[in-house]
Amino acid sequence: MPMKSRTFQLASLTALSLLSASFLVIRFGLLRSGWYVMINWNLFLAWLPLVFSLWFEKLTHQPSRLKLVAVGTLWLLFFPNAPYVITDLIHIQNTMGIPVWHDAVMIFSYAFVSLLCGLLSFHWMRKNLLRILPRWADCLMLAALPLSSFGIYLGRVKRLNSWHPFTHPTLLVRQILESLVSKQAMLMTLEFSVLLGISYLMLLSLMENERSY
Repeated sequence: MPMKSRTFQLASLTALSLLSASFLVIRFGLLRSGWYVMINWNLFLAWLPLVFSLWFEKLTHQPSRLKLVAVGTLWLLFFPNAPYVITDLIHIQNTMGIPVWHDAVMIFSYAFVSLLCGLLSFHWMRKNLLRILPRWADCLMLAALPLSSFGIYLGRVKRLNSWHPFTHPTLLVRQILESLVSKQAMLMTLEFSVLLGISYLMLLSLMENERSY
């Protein structure tokens, strides 16, 4: 990918992130309420898959299977944090002193930029895998969709985090086993898998059309 194109993409995501934060500043200025401050932490986590995908790309130039697997696993663990912000829309509330549409626009902006961070990291990971594992790349990325969507369920409903595999592995395994028989978990996994898959295809088509001009 040309460096100029990547720089523009990262600059655009940064601008959108700052815009989202400015909406939160406006809300705080009107209400003096920090109710939504934690959404900035969610946005930070949404940026991490981009960092891991860039790190993964750097490692592909001096391949070390162990390091590639380790960083690829980190990407998979943290990737769900990007689309997860969509679920923060459940927090929209009609607060006295500020129109509910402001909260809707604010949370949507956070969810939008977070989703874009996730999709772009997904694209970079796929391109890296196509270069080093052309036969398996698409299969691996396709498998990442339901796995990450299930991770969104674990985060939103079970309140687990991406670092639980390292800090509370026993709890994580127990919650996963319980969730495998949950209809809500299966529905959420299916819906997010389809949403992420189609969203990525849309992003890919836009990128391909841009190259044709």
